[in-house]
Amino acid sequence: YKDRPAQADNLHLDIWYKGENILLDAGSYKYNTDAATMRYFNGTASHNTVMLDDKDQMLKGSHFIWYYWSACKSAYLQENNDTYIFDGAIRAFRYIKSGIVHKRSVVKKKGVPVWEIRDEVLKASRFSRIHQLWHLPVSLNRKVTITAADSDGKELVAGETDGWSSSLYGQKEKTKTYIFSPQTKMLNTTITIEE
Repeated sequence: YKDRPAQADNLHLDIWYKGENILLDAGSYKYNTDAATMRYFNGTASHNTVMLDDKDQMLKGSHFIWYYWSACKSAYLQENNDTYIFDGAIRAFRYIKSGIVHKRSVVKKKGVPVWEIRDEVLKASRFSRIHQLWHLPVSLNRKVTITAADSDGKELVAGETDGWSSSLYGQKEKTKTYIFSPQTKMLNTTITIEE
């Protein structure tokens, strides 16, 4: 960041397919509301990325203030004959421990609604647990399948909870939030949208 960050949403993945927002960014909702609601909408919990325990990527201050800004370590986008590949890494969670890096790789197959995501958190405490979050609208016109496995290849079962999104200022709608919480600090996820 060169200017004050608005949201703790680095490496968030938003997916639109045939005009429909499949994986959502929660939006802003309101600029002046209670602290818990503001933290949710501005924080990492409302984005399709990774948290450490229940912690945001940066430390939330009052109103629009964030401390210990996350920083881009690397970002690459390439196109092959049959895929688009994004590889990115950020320095984040610095208020928890110095040196923590979140790496995310996204492989999008051309002509097929399939995304392969690899998340890895480096240098985090062995006692910290990563939580990978995915936010979908309550009503979708398509079936979406999300599967994940840890670094040992063990298939994970997602927890499910309610979340929120705000496509218009001051209005919020419920979302479905899926959370994968591996024992390891790495997981591979596949998102498939049925035609």
